[in-house]
Amino acid sequence: VLLSNIRELLPILYTPTVGEACQKFGEIYRTMQGMFISVKDKGRIARVLDNWESEPEIIVVTDGGRILGLGDLG
Repeated sequence: VLLSNIRELLPILYTPTVGEACQKFGEIYRTMQGMFISVKDKGRIARVLDNWESEPEIIVVTDGGRILGLGDLG
């Protein structure tokens, strides 16, 4: 259902999910883990990913801007 109505449903799913993650980040953060791929890696992303030891659980793609629509999370 989500994939067939992505434009309508993604804002309903995305904003509360990201908002909750931002609010609880301090409680759940343990150690830094992850991979940063920059525009400088263009053309060699497969090689960069091959150096990672496991399959990713989640992928976040961003333009580096801020998260919009969260307002004052207190």
